[in-house]
Amino acid sequence: MKTQKSLRQKLGLERREHLINFPPHFRKDQWSTFIFFTIVITIIIVLGRQAKLAELKTQAQAQEVKIAVAKYNELTKSLNPIENPTPEQQKIISFINQTFGQYAPTAFLILLGDGKGGCHENGKLNPKAINDNRTWGGVGRDWGIFQISDHWQGVTNPAFLTDYKINILMAWNIFKRDNYSFKLWTCGKFYGV
Repeated sequence: MKTQKSLRQKLGLERREHLINFPPHFRKDQWSTFIFFTIVITIIIVLGRQAKLAELKTQAQAQEVKIAVAKYNELTKSLNPIENPTPEQQKIISFINQTFGQYAPTAFLILLGDGKGGCHENGKLNPKAINDNRTWGGVGRDWGIFQISDHWQGVTNPAFLTDYKINILMAWNIFKRDNYSFKLWTCGKFYGV
C-alpha cells in the first residue's frame, strides 16, 4: 500500500526533529542548558574585565592628580610668601591666581623670588612700583605689579599700568604671546622660565 505524501511533506515543511545531531548521551534540554550557561559565564567575564579596566583607569587618573598636586606644592614651596598680606595684596594674589591659573606659581616665582636671595620683580606686590631704567642708562620705566615697560610695550598713558588688574592682564597677554614664557622679564631670564 502506497502512502500518499502529505501536502506538508511535498512542500518540505515537515517537522524536522534533528536539525542538530546531539551526541547520544546529551538530551536536547541538556544542550540548551549548556549553551545558556556558557553565554552567561562569557557575559560575566566580559563585564568583570570592563569593571576592572574602569577601576584601573580611575586609579591612573587619581595618580595623575596626586602627581600634579605634588608638582604644584613643590613649586609653591620655593616661593617667598608675603607674611600677613594686606587686603590689597590678597586681592592681587587672588587675581594673579585667577588670571594665570596653572602658571600662577611661575608668575609668583618671578614676582616674589625663590626665597634664597634670587631675583624678584616686585617682592611686595606693590601696584604703584616704578623702576626708572633711565637712571642706569636704560630706556623707559617699568610699572606696577609685573613691572611692565612703557617703552617696550608702547604704553602712551602709563597711569593705567598702576591699576593692578590692567597690569596683570597685560602681563598675561605678554606671557601668552611669548609661548607661555616670562623670558621678557629679567627674573624670567634669571630662573629660565
